[in-house]
Amino acid sequence: WTDSEIAKWQCITCRRDQQLDQENSDPNLNLNTTPITPDRSFQGLENSFTQCVSFGSTTPSIPPSLTDLKLDEVKSKLIDHEKLEDQDLEKSLTLAAEAGTILLQENNELKNNIHYLNSRISLLEANSLSMEAKVEELSAIEIKHIQKIEILLNKLEDVEQELIKCKQDKSDLQNI
Repeated sequence: WTDSEIAKWQCITCRRDQQLDQENSDPNLNLNTTPITPDRSFQGLENSFTQCVSFGSTTPSIPPSLTDLKLDEVKSKLIDHEKLEDQDLEKSLTLAAEAGTILLQENNELKNNIHYLNSRISLLEANSLSMEAKVEELSAIEIKHIQKIEILLNKLEDVEQELIKCKQDKSDLQNI
């Protein structure tokens, strides 16, 4: 693994904080690069996890997922491995494979979340369109009722004028 590849590793909580376009872009892994030594790769991974886990109090409290817990476990294993003076390659490869497996699992979880959220967005868009059509329909009905009220008010005004005229005529007849 290269330092730049390792620096891109993050937990699911940190990825939630990134912009949507960054979540959807896949990092281009250059397989032709010369791999770095296990010591340096684990140091880079440890730094990445440390930065990732130390997100601070500005992030809303999200309960850790199983993947996050596994990432924390791998982080502690990496820290313990770094402290050992005798670092064998087999243990280093095992830890790297474990980290890779967890990251693949997290990637699958993220893909499932994206699929669920896209389905939810589609449903909400359909509901929104339905509600907009209902609002337009109700607006048309409201306009129709307002016009009807105006017509009835005009008729009422005419009837009141007629009533006043009739009263006036009656009063004129009584005065004669």
